[in-house]
Amino acid sequence: MGAPVVTSVMGKGAIPFDHPLHGGLAAGYFGDTVAVKLVENADVVLAVGTRFSELGTGMWSLPIRGRLIHVNVDPNDIGRNYKTDLAIISDALEFLNTLYDRVKGKGPGRDRGIKLINEVKASVGNQQLRELGYDESRINPSDLVRALSHVIDSDMREGKAIVTCDAGGNQVAMFELPVYKPRTYFNPAGFTSLGFAIPAAIGAKVARPDATVVATTGDAAFFMTGMEIATAAELNLKVAFVIFNDRAQGVLKLQQRLLYGGKVYASHTYPMDFCKFAESLNIDCVRISDKKELEDGLDKCIYGTNKPCIADVLVNPDAVPTPITRQLMAIFGKR
Repeated sequence: MGAPVVTSVMGKGAIPFDHPLHGGLAAGYFGDTVAVKLVENADVVLAVGTRFSELGTGMWSLPIRGRLIHVNVDPNDIGRNYKTDLAIISDALEFLNTLYDRVKGKGPGRDRGIKLINEVKASVGNQQLRELGYDESRINPSDLVRALSHVIDSDMREGKAIVTCDAGGNQVAMFELPVYKPRTYFNPAGFTSLGFAIPAAIGAKVARPDATVVATTGDAAFFMTGMEIATAAELNLKVAFVIFNDRAQGVLKLQQRLLYGGKVYASHTYPMDFCKFAESLNIDCVRISDKKELEDGLDKCIYGTNKPCIADVLVNPDAVPTPITRQLMAIFGKR
């Protein structure tokens, strides 16, 4: 066939990010502009295994203008958030295998899809976007995501790494992480459960002891399930717990700033010493406050120890993660 393929938040890794037919992450305001334009301009959208959740569509800002074919194993998800022209109740893999057998060797081929992606890229222009509140002297969320991507790049490309995400601003920042293999990236984009990343990473390490496992979480989310790290310590599970530490409940703080004239109330977190917590469990910890030490610090925590390790990364509390920056620019008519 050769049609462009875009992925949802929870479907990252279904197609490698560097595949020539991968059009990006289609998550409405939160997604890549190219991916969103591909969906918006499509005559037919084939949506497989997606629930069109609030977070996964950028609060349902994903524009679907053409006919929608929705494939999902749960009939309750079909037509709930987007009008469906054709509903197919099926397991995603079973459907795709059947579809492939039917269309194999037919259609215009991949060159047409690649050309279409390139045309859309040219039409939307340079998509390099810096966060609102970006501070060159501090570690910003995009800096942390980019550094983490560089450190684990080889393992991610080979499917040897597993990354779990948490709810909150760090979760949205991690939308930017490139993923290349299935079952290597877990993001709670359905109910956005705060505290998901840490226990999920521990479970992943138990299931795949050979994998490089990294949990990415915020300091507020850490307060929900951080004590589960005691299990990792007891079992000596080599997991890296990377904390986007902005000393706040970042999304709530941002909402207050936007809705209440800049006033912020009760959205700051207690300044916990995460390395003292790690010491109490006899596990390792790296505190990173300098951008120049970011990659080396992450590498040390992920690969330089045989124990569980906490990376306490002090991020700029005023920076708005790139996908949310993109959303705000769209809402205020700057996109």
